[in-house]
This record gives sequence, structure tokens and C-alpha cells, in this order.
Amino acid sequence: MKRILIIAVLAVAVNVVACNDKKTDGVSNDATDVTEVDNTTVVTPEPSANAETKSVTVKGIVIKVEHGKDGYTAQIKDGDGQYYFVTVSRANLAEPGNYREVNVNDEVTASGEQWEMNGEVHIKAISIII
Repeated sequence: MKRILIIAVLAVAVNVVACNDKKTDGVSNDATDVTEVDNTTVVTPEPSANAETKSVTVKGIVIKVEHGKDGYTAQIKDGDGQYYFVTVSRANLAEPGNYREVNVNDEVTASGEQWEMNGEVHIKAISIII
């Protein structure tokens, strides 16, 4: 019984000492901390032409559909033979209740932000009408 009491007292003592240790995680709260100031001027480059976006509306036939985790990307061919990759997800739609799946050969009208990447025209749809 005496051994159990000694072990219990030692366990409590270790916990008390361990809990009272000041943990800093590499951060010091001393008033003597020194911070160096870097006065280097940073020049932010202008966005490239590929990064520019504009609002567009496209009407065309669905050529291909690729499903993702939050929605899908439909490849659309308009009347002029231009191809667009339209990304549709509930999170990006102005009215998420209007989310609809499309099938190949459906005629759709999509509106949203357009940008180019690797020579392809992409649209993040904010509305889609089948």
C-alpha cells in the first residue's frame, strides 16, 4: 500500500511540475525581442492577359461532360464553331437551386466569367439554362 501511495504522489508531482513549465513554441513574449525592419520595395507584376476575366454569355451544344467533386465541366461548341469549357457548380451559381446536369447534345446557354488558359476559353458559370 505504501508503494501505491508513493507512486501516486510522484505522479501528481510530475504533473504539477510539467503543467507549470512555460511553453513558448518558439515565440517569446519578452519585451526585449528585437524585430528587424526590411525596407525593400516589392514590385507586384501586372496580371498577364491570360489572367483577365470578363463576363460573357455563350449558347451552344454540349460536346463532352467531365464530372468533378463539386459539379462538372461541359465542353460547348457555339454556332461559330468556337469551343468553350464551362465549369458549373452549385457554389458558383448565382441561384444554387438552378443547378442542372447536362448531357451530350443538350443545347445550353451559360453566363459567367471567361478567361483563357493554354489557348482554351474557360467560363465559370453563374447561370446555366438548358
